[in-house]
Amino acid sequence: MNKVIHAQTLGDGWVQSVKYVLENGQIIKDGSEELRECIALRLIIEEPLKNDSIMSKYWRYDHPYFAKQRNMFDYQSRIKNYNESVNQMTRVIEMFRKKPETKSSTVITLIPERDISKIPCLIAVDFKMRELKVITQAFFRSQDVWNKQPFNLKLLTDLCSQITKEFGWLVGPIILDVCSAHIYMNDISEINALI
Repeated sequence: MNKVIHAQTLGDGWVQSVKYVLENGQIIKDGSEELRECIALRLIIEEPLKNDSIMSKYWRYDHPYFAKQRNMFDYQSRIKNYNESVNQMTRVIEMFRKKPETKSSTVITLIPERDISKIPCLIAVDFKMRELKVITQAFFRSQDVWNKQPFNLKLLTDLCSQITKEFGWLVGPIILDVCSAHIYMNDISEINALI
């Protein structure tokens, strides 16, 4: 519990997270599926824009790993068209325009009246500008670190970059707080083959 992983790049953070859950996760049942789970994982990526060999190899549209992830939860639309009416990123940018040191630049994905049967894994993303860098923090109730983390990290990097381009600031660290970091047992052979 309460494991903190420090990584320089997105790909390095992904590999470290996968290895940690693989080696330390407790086996639990989720309905009919078995998974390895670690409670309270924090991942800190220091240089989200820095490319690495892991990203170059696996995070390409033509790679089979990337191709199988097409049907992900659509966080972009929930953030940029929340409840079919609010672009939360426009609101965040306006907050920074009025008060760069704001502590209220947070977006959410949960729509309580709609999310009765399936609650999104990513609940909230918070942005803080400190020393001309935007720090991005995301809260996940749950995260499949093998299948979903790369795409979650890419989304967070893109959202942060949208803010930094508007003001000429730098992309700072990305921090993930994950309540249930897990790997499904039926993915373990693929994980061993690729990592």
